[in-house]
Amino acid sequence: MKTYRIGIYFEEGVVLTVKAESEEAAQQIAMDAVHDCGGTEYPKELTQDCVHRDFCVTDIEEQV
Repeated sequence: MKTYRIGIYFEEGVVLTVKAESEEAAQQIAMDAVHDCGGTEYPKELTQDCVHRDFCVTDIEEQV
């Protein structure tokens, strides 16, 4: 069996529902979630609504 490195382009638009003391705190919670989760699956308490998702293969390289 061969091994391949596959580049993937992935873009996601999502709306998170955040409970916080201020707008700045809500933004920080959302940004931390994006950083920690990397998209697609956020903590359940943030109630995510995906508004769009686009992805494609950018390149494929056989490993020797």
